[in-house]
Parts: sequence; structure tokens; C-alpha cells
Amino acid sequence: MRNYIAILFLLVIFQKSYAQSIVLSPVEYKKDLDYLNKYLKKWHPAYYSYTSKTEMNAYLDSLKTSLKSETTLQEFKTKVKKTIDKVGCGHIGIGSPKYYKGVDSALSLPFDVNIINSKLYVRKYLGQDSLMKNGDEILSINGIKLIDLIQELGTLVSSDGYNKTHKEYYLEKSFFIYFLQIYGQLKSYKIEILTDNFQQKTIEINPVFRSKYDDYFRNKIDSSKIIIKGKNINLQKTDINDKTFLIDFNKFFGPHLRKSYRQIFSYLKKNKAENLIIDLRDNGGGNVFGGFNFMKYLIKEPIQFFNM
Repeated sequence: MRNYIAILFLLVIFQKSYAQSIVLSPVEYKKDLDYLNKYLKKWHPAYYSYTSKTEMNAYLDSLKTSLKSETTLQEFKTKVKKTIDKVGCGHIGIGSPKYYKGVDSALSLPFDVNIINSKLYVRKYLGQDSLMKNGDEILSINGIKLIDLIQELGTLVSSDGYNKTHKEYYLEKSFFIYFLQIYGQLKSYKIEILTDNFQQKTIEINPVFRSKYDDYFRNKIDSSKIIIKGKNINLQKTDINDKTFLIDFNKFFGPHLRKSYRQIFSYLKKNKAENLIIDLRDNGGGNVFGGFNFMKYLIKEPIQFFNM
């Protein structure tokens, strides 16, 4: 299975600049793209599974042709991410030189989003005005239709094969970051929205400073409801009744996770639980073995599976 390919880190050649950004010359980034292509062909077992060799070579050639002037490291990384997206492997990462310090905060979109049935909704509006509100549907940004926008931003999120769920998960979590990477810092945004009373209108809003360290998880946990707390998992009581519980599962890995499983299901058995809700809204997946270990607590019949 391709899920277990070791992470590949792209090593690129950089010209160190003492200005605010690192700048690469056309000679440098063309050499880097050749390096990327050479070593992915050599080491990646499924390099051309989702994009043919002819198409990939043509794309790289067109990319090298379009890069005719100096470009910043961030601009180059954005182009490389789009290249990686064509490989169809979510286990390829792009690194930066140790001496490079990226921007921790920048002007960007003043809202976080939910993506539901291929539609984009305002999850949290951060503006100081009332031009938008939570729940508004976003139809376009600066004239870019939603379907084109999601497709374009999705090229920055590496995923396995044709997996769209993984892309949507990370687009929801850091939508403004991906928008910033492609379109840069803008002075304002013209946004076409559909309100909850089905009024369609175009508004102009200003950006706000956003930090990449902010917490963007959409699932906010009420700590007073937590019964058992583990690393990346916890058991909660619900408002439904005293026989219905909820497991919030952010990741299928972490220290002492099996111990947490035992504690949780022992508690459920002792308290004669009748209903169990498993909340995976902030779980990015990607660890099938961890999922297997959890699944054995949910089914009666024994199953056999390969584990590591």
C-alpha cells in the first residue's frame, strides 16, 4: 500500500539573502525542478500512477519556461507544492533551509470556513463589522468562483490518490493560509455571499492579521464534559442522556493510546452505555494501523489484519 512510503523531503538549492526574503534565480529553481524530477523517478514507487510520464514532463517543462525571473522562496515552494500534488502521494513534504524564518503572521482573510457538500460557509467571522456573519455561504472571492477556488487551493494539499476528504480537511483548517500562499497579501476582498435568508450580495471587506499558530480546530471541547482524557482522545458525557457518550478522536496515534482505549471501554461497560458517538471531525486520518487497534473494540466478531 502506498500509505507507508517514507516521507521525502525536497532539498533545494537556495541563494541566501539578508533581505526579508530568500530569492532564487531562474538557473537555481530550474536546477531544483530537475533534481526533484530525477529523484522522484528514482525512489517513488508510484510516481506516474496518477499523472503520466508524458504529462508530468510537459508540466515541469512549462513550469520552467514560465519562471523567467527571480522568485522568492515562498513563491517557489507554492509552485513545487502544485507539482507534488500531481504525484498523488500525501507523504511528500517540502522543507526550508534552517536559516530561513518564515512569516509568523500576515494580512489575510478575516474568516474561517466550513466545506459542506462542496460548498463554502463562514464558520467564524473575525471582522469588526457586520458585513458577514457565521453561516453565510461564500460564492466567490475577488471574482474567483468557489469551485475554481477550492480546486486551486487544493493543489497545495498533498493527498493520496484521488482522496478529496483529506484536502477538504486541511482547507477547512487553514483556508486563509493557503489563500495567502497563492494570492499574497491584499488590501481588500470583494466577496459574493448568500445569506441565510437567501439574499445574494457582494461586499468588500478588509484583511486582518492572522497567525499561523492560531487554533483552527472547528470542534471546541467543553472541558466540563470530559470523563477520561488521553493524548489525542477523550471520553465525554453528552446532553442526550446518561447512557449516551461521545469519544472525541483527533488522531489515531499518541503515547499510551491503548491504555486510553482500555480505560474508556471499561468505563462504558461499567456504566452500561447504550449509545456511543465517535467524533472524527478534526481527525486527519492517515494511520490505518491505529484505526485497526481502535476498531477491535467496536465489533463483536474477531477479525484478522496486518499490523505494525
